[in-house]
Amino acid sequence: MLTNEKAAARQAEILIGKQASLVQGWTEDLKRPGTQAAIVVGVAVLIAGGCFYFANLLNSDQQNKS
Repeated sequence: MLTNEKAAARQAEILIGKQASLVQGWTEDLKRPGTQAAIVVGVAVLIAGGCFYFANLLNSDQQNKS
């Protein structure tokens, strides 16, 4: 963190509280490409897992009916 960023973070913490400092840190983290890539991969894995789960449920339901 640069000196100006530290000063701005400290000023926000004083004026608004610890939550502002936390949100400001998250916002700064979200600006980084590595963090963005990790979020995209995580969401894609969750969606794919959900699709496989429901496909498995449908498949097992169809096998039980036969």
